[in-house]
Amino acid sequence: VVSTQSTGSVVSTQSTGPELVDRVAAMLNYNLQQLCGPKCADLKVQDPKKYGFQPRVLLSQITDIYINLDSEAFLDAVAGDERSYKPELLDLAVTRLTNANIKHHYQIQVFQGFAEKVKKKFEEKQQNGSRV
Repeated sequence: VVSTQSTGSVVSTQSTGPELVDRVAAMLNYNLQQLCGPKCADLKVQDPKKYGFQPRVLLSQITDIYINLDSEAFLDAVAGDERSYKPELLDLAVTRLTNANIKHHYQIQVFQGFAEKVKKKFEEKQQNGSRV
């Protein structure tokens, strides 16, 4: 997973090709689905400290990346990921962030705004009968 801590920011989607944007969106959606989706209870590590497995930190970092890459191209890519994106996926992340007190309220609101934009893009694509 791309970390925003080492560089201070994430590469803008405007400086990358559309195929990379699609791949990053799919990777983020897949990882988010593993952390917040229906099978998240199956995600267990016997010795989390040994492997550096910190799901709360990972969830926080993934949501930061979504927010930092917010652009029309990225919204299209997230909403168009047929493998992992479902309209409720980002809502599940918001619930997890809130219930586990992972981020400040303001940061959760920013992510929730991003989630609403993606959901709108998804619904537009559904109405037009096409996915990205």
